[in-house]
Amino acid sequence: MLSIIEDPFYDEEEDEIEPICKLETVEFLKIILLWAYETYKYKSERGVIDLEEADMVMKWIEQKMLEVKSIENESIK
Repeated sequence: MLSIIEDPFYDEEEDEIEPICKLETVEFLKIILLWAYETYKYKSERGVIDLEEADMVMKWIEQKMLEVKSIENESIK
């Protein structure tokens, strides 16, 4: 399964690069989860969000990463 991301501001006359990016959905999920994890980690270190809240969310993200890796392993078989 693919996730397709399209640039809504693509201008045929000005842009040289194709406005569509295709990613395997599992890879896309891994990128989003890693981004979310690092965001919560960074904001908790800076005191922007509560450490306990960040810890709870980061553990949830870690669990979701395990689920995504499981899905990925299933699709490889």
